Amino acid sequence: MPKKPTRPVRSRTEQEHHTTLKYLQKWSNTIKKFPTFAEFLLAQKMAQATRCKHIKQAAMLIKRKNLPGGNNLGTLSPPLAKPPIHFCDQDFEQLYLAFNNAEKPTFIQSEERQRYWQCIIHFAAITALRREAILGLTIDNVNFQELFVTIPPDIDKKNTERYKPITRELAEEILNLRRFYDNKQILPARRKLIFPWIHGSKSWYKCWNAAEKKIGKRFHLHDLKRFAGILALRAGASPLELQQHMDHADLATTLKHYCRPQTTQLVQRIKVPIPKSARHKMQTPLFTEPELTAIIQEHVTKKLRELGIENPPNFLLDQFGNALIRLVL
Repeated sequence: MPKKPTRPVRSRTEQEHHTTLKYLQKWSNTIKKFPTFAEFLLAQKMAQATRCKHIKQAAMLIKRKNLPGGNNLGTLSPPLAKPPIHFCDQDFEQLYLAFNNAEKPTFIQSEERQRYWQCIIHFAAITALRREAILGLTIDNVNFQELFVTIPPDIDKKNTERYKPITRELAEEILNLRRFYDNKQILPARRKLIFPWIHGSKSWYKCWNAAEKKIGKRFHLHDLKRFAGILALRAGASPLELQQHMDHADLATTLKHYCRPQTTQLVQRIKVPIPKSARHKMQTPLFTEPELTAIIQEHVTKKLRELGIENPPNFLLDQFGNALIRLVL
């Protein structure tokens, strides 16, 4: 039986694997001092999220390449609370406003960085692209007249050239961001990128982690991709349209994660064919009007006495059964 062709590894992923293997080699030379790989990473100067990522990648690489040390990796606690299961409108608003002028978090003190981050968040929610594609797009990939973005094969997960439509508002935001940047501060190799990074020692992850600490929750850029699928469903996208928008190879993946049944709305749309001859039985009231009045009067009187009103005024019922207070002057 012929072997299934393996998909080529993306350059970004290959670079991350190379870094993890380098740390594994250093740990093997100091295994007497650090019995577990987690303890070795704790001694390194890096973010907690990066340590957790190296632990996860090390377990995968050891399993694939049959490397020793798979039982001594150890565990690390996540730096913040777990990411939200369902990224909602409130999470998006908090993440967007974390890079606002008000109460600037650490490392985010200039209007340049605020525009940079808010444009990335807006771009991810519209295009549903992954991080590698967003940070690898150039200004030449954007057609500002016909409003679409061309994704080259070298930064696409499917290794094919694809197109993503954008809104007029997002196109104007990209142009304003590009005008705000000074090309003299950007390296020539990154000068054409839509989202170049020119913030010196203040890295991409430092700014993102500062926003997370301000909000008190842990987010991923991939959460915005899922949120883009939710927005597409609200706009009335069909399952096939949503599959193409989310770049899923299988329709079952789209149906599993995004097209969850809403039973509450479904029950409201169901019409049971009850025979007309039996409908009069369904319209028989459970209580007569005097009985219903006595029940409601007792309930309202009890509530008023709890509020300190010992002698409540008389009341009547309206046509919907609500209690109407009738003040006795």
